[in-house]
Amino acid sequence: MAGQDVTPLHGGPGDDTDFDRVDPSRAEQDFRALREEWRPADEAVAAVPFTHEIDFRGEAMSLRMAYLHLIGEYSRHNGHADLLREALDGVTGR
Repeated sequence: MAGQDVTPLHGGPGDDTDFDRVDPSRAEQDFRALREEWRPADEAVAAVPFTHEIDFRGEAMSLRMAYLHLIGEYSRHNGHADLLREALDGVTGR
């Protein structure tokens, strides 16, 4: 959105190798790194109106739609986590 060239932290689109490097002992450190990654992203769009559009893979995408996409992705991944939890503990329908 801000027109900055940012190098992907975890390999980029189509590269899922970061899942192969999961280390539970680093969970707190990795969570802090995620929170720190959000800060410059928030700063980059702080003055950008929600209606501002960019060309995203040949399609117009507004900042509002980028946020909606992120919300959808988080929801989808939380749903996956819930299915895994359900498979482990057997509790459903809460």
